[in-house]
Amino acid sequence: MSAALTSLPTAGHTDGSPHGTDQQCRRRILVVDDDTGVLFALRRLLATLDVDVETCADPEQVLERLATGASYDCVISDERMPKMSGLEMLRKIRLTSPGTPTILMTGYGDAGHLDRAYESGGVFGYMQKPWNSLDFLDTVREALKAAAALE
Repeated sequence: MSAALTSLPTAGHTDGSPHGTDQQCRRRILVVDDDTGVLFALRRLLATLDVDVETCADPEQVLERLATGASYDCVISDERMPKMSGLEMLRKIRLTSPGTPTILMTGYGDAGHLDRAYESGGVFGYMQKPWNSLDFLDTVREALKAAAALE
């Protein structure tokens, strides 16, 4: 699988475009992780929330896409990636899109790292890998509520 952004097809879009009539009601989530297995698993899990899910394995490509006008209701990112850390990417997203809730995932977290993520990156939530699916979905639901409250 390439590092390109990929969208999960969703019900209700008859023309296949991300800007169909249902798009106005549906939330958009972006998941960034260099592990394609994690991207696949989270795409399937998040699809249960009736949202549009995009995935990307390259944080630099995410920033390029955001610079050209893409927007999301929530961005979920792995912390450790080869080109750029997830926290660094989320900080940059925060500069251009301060109202977008971000969730940081890691398999290497500690309490100090969590505090730094909240303080310096404005991270909305923090998830440990492997994740508990119910807790993960609850965190994403709360992030989406926070995004909706800012509209």
